[in-house]
Amino acid sequence: MGKIKRGGSVFFSWIGDHNPPHVHVYKDGKFIVKWDTENWQAMKGNATRPF
Repeated sequence: MGKIKRGGSVFFSWIGDHNPPHVHVYKDGKFIVKWDTENWQAMKGNATRPF
């Protein structure tokens, strides 16, 4: 599992998680978006700006 904290947001990724490659993004403990890092788009939730 990878975990990165930036500007109040926390980005998680897990080795062996389902495809496509993605990260889970939380801000202040609340789910924001599941982001597809291969196609650079939201899979679930909404991103208000690129990260």
